[in-house]
Amino acid sequence: MTSESNISAGSSPPVLVTGSAGHVGANLVRRLLDDGTRIRVLLRHEDNNGGLEDLDVERAFADIRD
Repeated sequence: MTSESNISAGSSPPVLVTGSAGHVGANLVRRLLDDGTRIRVLLRHEDNNGGLEDLDVERAFADIRD
């Protein structure tokens, strides 16, 4: 857990986006990146994640159903 006191001035923690491999999620990620937001995406290995291939995002592979 991160408290505000541990976050350096001028930086903010990344926003976690689930469902980012889908149409709506990928567009949301692009919009947030355009706004300068740091993004972390939750992906499943078995999904087609090609829509995020060239984007500057942190990738975490997991399945929330586990």
